[in-house]
Amino acid sequence: MGPDPEWKYANVRRLFAYLERSIETRTQWAVFEPNDERLWASIRTTIQDFLITVWRTGALMGTKQEEAFFVRCDRTTMTSGRHRQRTAGLPCRRGGGEAC
Repeated sequence: MGPDPEWKYANVRRLFAYLERSIETRTQWAVFEPNDERLWASIRTTIQDFLITVWRTGALMGTKQEEAFFVRCDRTTMTSGRHRQRTAGLPCRRGGGEAC
């Protein structure tokens, strides 16, 4: 938990635990794929599709999806160590632009 006072609410923590588990489950297919730009684009699409569904249910704040979340999985999130370890970096943002 970070210094954000919203993290003190169990429903917020549960939502983000659900999102994390769901994204991990939905991207298991990527484990044995080559760690390249094609994979990163596929991961972005998979996660964006899922988060759009979550946003449409009202679980994420924002009148537009760009206000509710973003997904970045590209060369800017890949360090040489991550590339060697075959892991993808996925920063996220909650409504209001706050990092999570």
